[in-house]
Amino acid sequence: MAYKIAWGSNHPGHLVYLVDLSGSMEWNNKIDNVIDVIADVSDYLCAMSEEFGKLKNRFSLTILGYNSDIITLFRGSVIDLDKKLQETDGRPMFDKGKEAKPEGLTYTAKAFKAAADDIRTWISQQNRNNVPTPAPIVIHITDGHPEESGRTDSEAMQEALRAAKDLKSIAVPDGNTLVFNIHIDGKSNGITMRFPNTTPNDERRRFLYEASSEMTDLFSRRANAFGFSTRSNSRFMVSNESDKHILARLIAFGSSVSSVGDEPREIPKM
Repeated sequence: MAYKIAWGSNHPGHLVYLVDLSGSMEWNNKIDNVIDVIADVSDYLCAMSEEFGKLKNRFSLTILGYNSDIITLFRGSVIDLDKKLQETDGRPMFDKGKEAKPEGLTYTAKAFKAAADDIRTWISQQNRNNVPTPAPIVIHITDGHPEESGRTDSEAMQEALRAAKDLKSIAVPDGNTLVFNIHIDGKSNGITMRFPNTTPNDERRRFLYEASSEMTDLFSRRANAFGFSTRSNSRFMVSNESDKHILARLIAFGSSVSSVGDEPREIPKM
């Protein structure tokens, strides 16, 4: 898998953000921080798509919130995203009012399945138009672990892992779908883990690791350009991250990792 088709007007990329909307995301301003970070990164991605002062349609974005339900918070092209940023004072998501309020459990399997459906629909549209397709990217942001009513945590994790593996198996000629899991709780053992290359012992971190895509050498170089240290076979996984500015850089890195061909674009000042 090459992962070398850069986003462009003739071959736009596709991003999916999966945002945990379980009840715990309301604590300690976590959901507000995520909204602010996604707004900052959206602005950065729009700026990346400008050429000679004109916005080019270089990618599309879907933002899905989830608990026991799936809520489509945004879906559209970069041009639609730029318009939404202007209309909502830089907060492109959560214009659904009370419908998007954090509540309930973390139905992670359901979220991964919704992302898979969204990506398969996008690929079908691109294929009908005979358009080369960069590998899709999914960024999952959560403060917890998979939960489902009537199931143990272990059962919910196994179901979510099956859904994640199915998501990662969706392929275009440029490569398989890239899945980046970002855990933002800030509590698990008090230790932050970024881009591990060996399986963690902790069950919840092991789930995140196995549900995340493996980095190529090219992706590792791009991570380094964003100021993150990686090793051979690192995974697109971060656990126990609580710094809002680092979270922004992580999402900016993950969002643009397959968007720029062989060379990284300007690094965002976040």
